Amino acid sequence: MNFFLTHLLELSQLVVGDMEYRKDIDGLRALSVVSVIAFHAMGSVISGGFIGVDVFFVISGYLITSIIIFETINGKFSFISFYERRFRRILPAFFLVSFLSLFVSVFCLSPNQMKDFAQSFAAAGVSASNFLFWHEAGYFDADSSLKPLIHTWSLAVEEQYYLFFPLFFCFLLKKREGIVIAFIISLMVSSFVFSLYIINKDSAANFFLLPSRVWELVSGSLCAWILYRRSLPKSAILSFLGIVMILSSFFIFSEETPFPGVYTSIPVVGVMLVILFSSNDHVVGRTLGVAPLSFIGLISYSAYLWHQPLFVFSRIIGSKDLSVPMIGILVFVTFLLSVLSWKFVETPLRNKNFLSRKVVFLSSFVVIAGMVAIGASGHISHGFMKQRFNDDQASVFMSSNLDDAAERCQYSRDDSVQSINRAPCVYNPDGGVAIAVVGNSHATPISPELGKEVAQRNMSVIQYAIGGCYELTDDAHGICAAWHNKVIDDINHNENIKYVVISYRNDGYVMDSKYISSMNRMVDSFLKRNKVVIYVMQAPVIMHHIDKYIYDNLKYISAPVASRSLESWRDMYIGFDEIKSMLPDKVIVIDPAEYFCSSEECYAIRDKRALYVDDNHISPYAASLVSKQIVNAILSQGGWEPDR
Repeated sequence: MNFFLTHLLELSQLVVGDMEYRKDIDGLRALSVVSVIAFHAMGSVISGGFIGVDVFFVISGYLITSIIIFETINGKFSFISFYERRFRRILPAFFLVSFLSLFVSVFCLSPNQMKDFAQSFAAAGVSASNFLFWHEAGYFDADSSLKPLIHTWSLAVEEQYYLFFPLFFCFLLKKREGIVIAFIISLMVSSFVFSLYIINKDSAANFFLLPSRVWELVSGSLCAWILYRRSLPKSAILSFLGIVMILSSFFIFSEETPFPGVYTSIPVVGVMLVILFSSNDHVVGRTLGVAPLSFIGLISYSAYLWHQPLFVFSRIIGSKDLSVPMIGILVFVTFLLSVLSWKFVETPLRNKNFLSRKVVFLSSFVVIAGMVAIGASGHISHGFMKQRFNDDQASVFMSSNLDDAAERCQYSRDDSVQSINRAPCVYNPDGGVAIAVVGNSHATPISPELGKEVAQRNMSVIQYAIGGCYELTDDAHGICAAWHNKVIDDINHNENIKYVVISYRNDGYVMDSKYISSMNRMVDSFLKRNKVVIYVMQAPVIMHHIDKYIYDNLKYISAPVASRSLESWRDMYIGFDEIKSMLPDKVIVIDPAEYFCSSEECYAIRDKRALYVDDNHISPYAASLVSKQIVNAILSQGGWEPDR
């Protein structure tokens, strides 16, 4: 216990000088970081653990604003000292974790993953990773659980906030109280309203960018101002209500909850209640202030930095679904490294006597410049591909890339109603007869390859693909239904479209009566317009991400690499026979398993080419195999001898 108390007192002096140190705030930090780590470890148990970041934002706004007020009224505040403190507080541990992550990534990331990592490495260095992850957000974007530095987006948001807020706040501190309050409230309201406005237009921008997060940080600033100007009576009931609002948010919300937005106000107000009304005389303050919990709060920054790379690299090297013992080991290692980096990196460098201000600024800018240079090199060299892999290995990796144009042309269930009305992409637009490719994201890879196959036959291909829509016309989402109804109408009224290729990922949906009913209506509507319908069955789902198959078989990359048995795929795809039986006899059925599998095994890699871009979407090479069969089917309908 003495160990905890000693370091609590030491750090309070390093951070805030003579300002009152509140152990309950570090207790809140502990809850925040534990919830975030728990969410990334087992999100099904604590589905709203990501809200810990929102709690961090409010705490940060409170602490930084409190320090600014305290130092200003005591004549000690200067901008150069403020930013020096931010450099000492944020950068040392950040540099350590970032460069160690870079070292590990060289040995376990594919070229695509390494290229993405290099970009995030550079962006994080200049506190702009939130812009990068916003720009990257899309249906085919890599899973966030496989991005080592994605958690730096929140650090970027904070640093961007502290570029402008102190300047305005310090200027207004010299004005009347009403002006300060008006400034804070106007920032809160405008940011909150902006979040509500943009949440349905660009959910990624709403999540990652500063304008929709300012109100959370300013909420903490408001608490600091209130406590500076008013002596509020402490309240056990209100502080308890606050902690209930925070803890309940960790469990009642999930990734499906629109965030930030109206729901975010619950944990944000909860944190404000604890900050404003918590006291050591009440159960909430005493509980949050216990030494072990406060100590976790002290190391929370390091814990936040370490946990994401540790979990990501473990998932990449091993399995995406971590076992309970492995989760326990990773949590232990996270906190062990956090204690070490806090003790030997964070704490010494916060001491102004350790390094001069000039050295801190100069060395920081040199390291940041190095991060940008390394990141740019990784981007240009496609993840340092030639430096890490031979030609055959690089060729297989490159074959697992999705066609960029096809990805850009894909609609999304996250689109607005207005955006789904845009014209679809057309391959070979000067062609006479048209082929419409309709489906969810599984139709996307087929369109450009089919376009190549029919380019010399005076035929065009129209891509109608929407990511994330498993439902057809009877969905509760709204966008999927609106999009499908529009597409069906467009196809049926386009006389140039003679052929319709249908391709969906539908495992788990084909036994649903609504799905079957919707599919039948769509197919029947095309047949009634005398269009030839070609139904492409779902390609086999492989057991792991394609990068793992390539990485694990680098020495034998010329040989086919099997993923699963054909029998196991047939057992998983329980709707195989149901789909065939529900389709009218006029519909031509193509089963990719006939080309991706032998009589016993289904392959992830074949002919020195990857068949997938992840674990279920087929690669351009695989799509070319399917497209050849589609062309054969079309030619046979026209009375020509199909290609062999």
